[in-house]
Amino acid sequence: MPSKPSVDSAAAETPNASAAEPKPAAASALTSEGNGSDSDSSGRAARWAKRLLQRPLQVALAGLRFWRLAIGTALVFLALHLFGLFSLPFPPFVTRGTIYVDSPEVYTRERLVNDRYDQDWWLREQLHHLDKTFREGSSASFLQRSEQQETDVAATLAPDGAAPESDAAQPASSAAEPPLTFEQRFRIVAGIRDQLRQQILENMLDDRHDLTGNSVFGLKFDTTVIPGGNTRERAFVDVVLVREDLYAAADTPMPAAMATYLDQQRERLSRRKPSFSWTPPPDWPQRLANHVKQESHYRDWLEDIGNRLNEAEDSLFRSMGGCRPDTKKLPDANDFYNRLSGRTLAAVLGITEERFLKLDSAVTSPYIKLPAPWSDLLTLRREKLQLPAAEGKHCLPHVWFDVAALYENLTARPAPMLGSDPQTPPAGRYLIGETEDGRWELWVDTGMRELRRVMFATSEPKYRISSAFVDALCDVELAGSGETEAQADGFTMNIPSGFFNFVDRMAKFDAYPYAIFPKNDVVGIFSEVSSQLAGSGQGTLARMLRRVVESRTVSTLAGYGHGRPDPGYKRAVRFGWVISPLASMQPTLKSQLALVSVPAWTDSLTLKVTTGWIGNNGKPIASTLENFEMLVNVPPDYEAFDTIFLEDAGVNRGPSIQEDQMESRLYVEAGREESVSILIAGTRLWRSANVTLGADTAQRIRVLPNMEGIIAEFRNIQRPLAGAAMAGASDTTKTPNGTNKNGCQQPTGKNGLAVEPVSLRVWTSEGVATAPQPVCVLYSSEYKPRIDANADSAETEDVKANDEPANPDQAGTELVPE
Repeated sequence: MPSKPSVDSAAAETPNASAAEPKPAAASALTSEGNGSDSDSSGRAARWAKRLLQRPLQVALAGLRFWRLAIGTALVFLALHLFGLFSLPFPPFVTRGTIYVDSPEVYTRERLVNDRYDQDWWLREQLHHLDKTFREGSSASFLQRSEQQETDVAATLAPDGAAPESDAAQPASSAAEPPLTFEQRFRIVAGIRDQLRQQILENMLDDRHDLTGNSVFGLKFDTTVIPGGNTRERAFVDVVLVREDLYAAADTPMPAAMATYLDQQRERLSRRKPSFSWTPPPDWPQRLANHVKQESHYRDWLEDIGNRLNEAEDSLFRSMGGCRPDTKKLPDANDFYNRLSGRTLAAVLGITEERFLKLDSAVTSPYIKLPAPWSDLLTLRREKLQLPAAEGKHCLPHVWFDVAALYENLTARPAPMLGSDPQTPPAGRYLIGETEDGRWELWVDTGMRELRRVMFATSEPKYRISSAFVDALCDVELAGSGETEAQADGFTMNIPSGFFNFVDRMAKFDAYPYAIFPKNDVVGIFSEVSSQLAGSGQGTLARMLRRVVESRTVSTLAGYGHGRPDPGYKRAVRFGWVISPLASMQPTLKSQLALVSVPAWTDSLTLKVTTGWIGNNGKPIASTLENFEMLVNVPPDYEAFDTIFLEDAGVNRGPSIQEDQMESRLYVEAGREESVSILIAGTRLWRSANVTLGADTAQRIRVLPNMEGIIAEFRNIQRPLAGAAMAGASDTTKTPNGTNKNGCQQPTGKNGLAVEPVSLRVWTSEGVATAPQPVCVLYSSEYKPRIDANADSAETEDVKANDEPANPDQAGTELVPE
């Protein structure tokens, strides 16, 4: 039986049926409630089912299209990579390369000091030019010049056939650019000054490298990176300077030098007496090698002191007039001998001449009674040495200095027990001290007592001897003599006190990285010229700021110093550098200079070098690490050993000027624009030196190759106003023959110029030295120093004299060259 069509179907087939044949309301309602609800539910279910079936298909088709596109794109990039047209920047397509590190070039302190002074002069010149550039109004003109250059670049880069913008199209503000405000100019200048000041401070030599007995070496490394075809990782070089613990403290009850000295005595006794059995400790070969090297340093240092003393004596002998044509003009021989000895000791050992001349040994004994700490380290003798004189000359005797190691010949005697009867002192023996805990007494015989009186200011032993050391040495002596216990009068021991003190002081030295150059090597990357020149309607300052914002720098090399303690390398110095590619690494050669401070006794540097590549996590890739070792020989600096005594009283380690090496009379002319160079010979003049001529400061300082002097360069020396005012007038200080009271004489060909002596001084971080003879400054005789009773008026005149005149022709304080 055919089913009855639903109302919806009928309505769909015959839209106007309801209007043609109206049905009763009850029937319509019944049909709607019955058949209508069933058909709506089934339709919705069908539609939902269709959608559920279509969605996975659509997703699958979309995913298929995506993967087809992705795979196609990947195949295209892979093909480009295989043909070398494009490099994929991720594994496994990236490559690495090979890193080569050349053996470093070594620069000694002498070269580094001059380089630092040259750099300091250049940086300070930049500060001077900075003030000139940003004077009132010059900053605005600088911006206008920048705008004009930008316009010229725009015209040059205009497309072919296109005319550049006319002047009328340019903003009117370019012709009348408002000047920078004081705040803007101040911020710009202050920012640049801060950078320059920071570099000036970094350029200064760190005083700790020299005040602690260290020497600075520059190690210049050349690093070459040969990359693969697609290298994008960063290469690094890590260097560890392993410190040689030559003077490190030993893990023993007594100092390492003492313990090794005792083992040396045991070894010698075992060779001399087979019945004495001694088993060397496991570390004996290394300890013995260190001990021998320490003794070698001690002897070389003493020899260096002797050479410096005799070289200084020879120079001072000539400057003091030790040889003269007429014997009547020769000074008193004994007085000359003592003064020459005192000045030599002051120049080399830092012992003031007055202190030496007040000591009894300055006249009577060949031994020189040295103050501490020299008396704890060495003995010094002097004797007269008559050398043949040149023809027509008569010479006084020279002073010959003999430096020797300090040994103390002592007798150790057991101290009496508390409460026991006092013992009779041994005949011909004198008590000078005891061990630290008082168990042993230390005695000397009569001859040694007298010798100690002329050698030392005090009678106490020069080294603090422990009872453990005396006990061990006593056992060795008893084993050698066959006795079972120490005799009542004790036993004799020869103690190398000077060597023991030397080793203790050397242990204070340290090693550390000083500086790494360059700290950061950058490459500037600027936006395209077209984008820089866009928006020409903006003001010049706005466009300049935009160019600064749009430009950037990318670091290609970064140096570092590592100060964290490394368990693998105790007390080692670690530094290195990282080389970064801009995009893909190209064949690269980089130079890196590392300044390291090491103990002055160092004669070789052991460098452990590691090269490799750094991953994306910032850590070295273990599979790329390569390790090798370099041994670099360096010259030891024995003179730097002296700096370990800076903390001791009685020793002056300040600068010293050698009079005999300077010109007897120096003349300079005030007001000249030409540079004037003055050679100043002496010792310890180069340490952070400033040279003054009166109130003028040298613009530039250069150090002589042997560091035994400096050259100070002055420019536009001022008139000695203070000196002339203090003397009242320059002409009142002249003698009838035209010579100044300080030896300044009117030079020929300089009529109309007055002369005034001015002090030349060298100021260092350790003190100041004044040249024995002043420098003669010539200045215009038309200038009359104004001395006004009114202090305010005088101060006003000084200010006017120091101001720069607006018209050079009216500059009364300038000396115009003829």
